[in-house]
Amino acid sequence: MFQEVGDHMGASSPFPVALNRPVTARSKWVRPKATPEDIQRLIDNLPWHVSSRIWVSQSTGCWLWAGADSGSGRGGEYGRVSIDGKTTAVHIYLYTRLFGPIKGKRKYLDHTCRARNCCNPEHLEQVTHRMNCARRDAAQRKLRRQLVSSTSLC
Repeated sequence: MFQEVGDHMGASSPFPVALNRPVTARSKWVRPKATPEDIQRLIDNLPWHVSSRIWVSQSTGCWLWAGADSGSGRGGEYGRVSIDGKTTAVHIYLYTRLFGPIKGKRKYLDHTCRARNCCNPEHLEQVTHRMNCARRDAAQRKLRRQLVSSTSLC
């Protein structure tokens, strides 16, 4: 795995898509699972400028991006990296390297850990825009309830 200091872990060789599971239009999407070997192959084949900027949180399992991000404000805080001269979101880059392209129209990657700077492909799930918004709103409601309950105890 990555070290907490973000040391160089990978070579520059291309990574073959490990899991490319076809999904028919009518079937329910099944979240792909990665084996430890798939994860290790992903890590070993990451470009240095990507692997050197990933730190692993021992408590959450998140791969926290320590490089450039998309800024603050609406839609901000997502890690960004330049791959072949094109800037892309780190979490999307790693997810597609491990599981293949995002399937279906209007599918988004939802951070199940709720950390925008996390790029661990196992913490990402393909969902519709509606589901992504519903999960975000539920997480915000939960946070507000926790804040209210903690301030009412004072």
